[in-house]
Amino acid sequence: MTVQGDCTAERFNAKGGFTIGGLLNADRVEIALYGDCRAREIGGSSIAVTVAKHGIYALDKLLRALTRNHPALAAETIEGDDVTLVRTTAAVVRGKRVVLGPGCVVALVEYSESCEVAPDAQVERRVQVGGAAAEG
Repeated sequence: MTVQGDCTAERFNAKGGFTIGGLLNADRVEIALYGDCRAREIGGSSIAVTVAKHGIYALDKLLRALTRNHPALAAETIEGDDVTLVRTTAAVVRGKRVVLGPGCVVALVEYSESCEVAPDAQVERRVQVGGAAAEG
């Protein structure tokens, strides 16, 4: 799917690849990575990015295994209350509760309640908003 501008919905549920040139905005965003996904910005109350479970796409799975291509999400900014990400590259991630899983590369995480970072995720800077000090 390709959208030149913004994409707004109550619930955005994707399995596959997409490109959104503007803001992806939905109360609930659920992305199961099966292909590469891109959006300039993503906003919502609940944002969850997971790796898709293997389905009926046997040939594509075989090609990915042979080329070692792993689907990923890329965005400039991701902002929500509950944000859980894997295989995501972003300049800024903001949320109340943020979980960065395997394969994440984020320049800045701003959180108000909690931030969990997997050992193999890369985060340049974490800042707890509301007066706490920044972490490296």
